[in-house]
Amino acid sequence: QRPLVIVLDGLDHMTGKSDRYLGWLPDKYPPGTALLASCTESKLSDGVCQQHLKKRKSDFSLTIKTMDQALTKTLMNKYLHLYGKKVDKGQQGILLKSKYTRQPLFLITLLNEVRVFDNFSKVTERLEDLLNVMDPKMHPVSKLFEKVLIRIEEDYEEYSKGITMCVASAIHVSKTGLTEDEIKDLVLEQAHMKGGMILAGANFDVNLFRRLFLRLQTFLMSDTFNRYRFKNEFFSLAVAHRYEVSKDKRDSFKNTVKIHKVCANFFQKTTDTKRKAEELPYHLYEIASKTSR
Repeated sequence: QRPLVIVLDGLDHMTGKSDRYLGWLPDKYPPGTALLASCTESKLSDGVCQQHLKKRKSDFSLTIKTMDQALTKTLMNKYLHLYGKKVDKGQQGILLKSKYTRQPLFLITLLNEVRVFDNFSKVTERLEDLLNVMDPKMHPVSKLFEKVLIRIEEDYEEYSKGITMCVASAIHVSKTGLTEDEIKDLVLEQAHMKGGMILAGANFDVNLFRRLFLRLQTFLMSDTFNRYRFKNEFFSLAVAHRYEVSKDKRDSFKNTVKIHKVCANFFQKTTDTKRKAEELPYHLYEIASKTSR
């Protein structure tokens, strides 16, 4: 028999806190079977997964630390080579000098922005701006993601102001995630509605949404029902900070109720009774609980 390795990546993404206690994870495995599991260990997560993984005496745990300069340089060059891109020595020096690029997620996010940046003469200027992430209120990775959101707005909102906020906020506050068709229909509704979130008028081009959604897919993951949520908590916090919308009951961002009302109105009209039952009561509850304070 061939050995079997089961990989469970991102245990901290499980939506139910009881699931993150890992009581469902077996203590013993059949001969020839191994389990490789990962979770984020940061101040942003509730810490449940890593605490319970470390308590499992039968398992070996490893904390992945930040990269050294040599590994950072190797990852940088290999990633850019995949897309036929490269940076000059001066730009490479800027990247290697920063302490933030020692974090793989930060580095890959930054390199991806360099890869899609279309003004070659201003790459150095763009790099320096992306690396300027000092903010006492935000984690550096979240601050970087916020800068990415600003750039996306500049690229896609010339004729449809508010579309990025509409898409990102709706995904953020959804209970179970949203399908691409649901996001598209919600965007069309807001673009054609008087006083809607998107200022586009009758000339709204649905292909703009498709291009925007393709751009955002780097930061999204889908489940078995093809419902999209954000891949990591850092991007979620960037969306919350940029658009003043949050799922955290302790926060009182001004746009939270507004986007819940948009979603509630959308699911009130849907003919999919299952989706209506999943999403509508949740949004109505959130509206009531936040407006009764």
